[in-house]
Formats: sequence, structure tokens, C-alpha cells
Amino acid sequence: MGCEIDTMIRKIGYMLLFTGFAAIVLMCLTATPKTYALSIWHRNHLAHKQITADDASDAIRDVTLKANGLVRQTMWPAIGMLIGGLMIGTRQKKESQHASAP
Repeated sequence: MGCEIDTMIRKIGYMLLFTGFAAIVLMCLTATPKTYALSIWHRNHLAHKQITADDASDAIRDVTLKANGLVRQTMWPAIGMLIGGLMIGTRQKKESQHASAP
């Protein structure tokens, strides 16, 4: 029964590790197009009027806040990867201790 639990924990750990990695890669691939589209929208929106320093500052702040939001979203997959790695590591450490015991 203990071996089955170890195998299940290891499988869950690998699942968390690979799923978290895939999510972070996907987020990285979509961050640039999203921020680029937002900057183009602001450029087109501001092109039809006299631009003040406040308008430009607001547009830059909006793009920056959206980009920061995209970066913060990577925290949860990274935490999943950390938990998965710890699950795999603790199982392997216990297996090596049992193997070296007389």
C-alpha cells in the first residue's frame, strides 16, 4: 500500500510540474501579442487628438499595469511546479533511504 501511495504522489508531482511548465510557456507566448495589441489600440486612440502629457502617461500606465497583471498570473503555475518538484523530491529521497537501509 505504501508503494502505491508513493507512486500516486510521484505521478501527481510530475503532473503539477509539467502542467505548471506548460501554463507558464503559454502565458509567455501570449503576453507579447496582448501587450502589443494594447499599445497599438492606445496609439490609434490617441492619434486623433492633441496628446497631452497626461494622456500619454495614462496610456503608458495602462499598458504597464496590464503587462504586470500578465506577469503576476505566472505565480500560480510556478507554485504548482514548486509543489510538484517537492513531491517528487521527497519521494525519491525516501526511496533512496529505504534502499540503503540494511
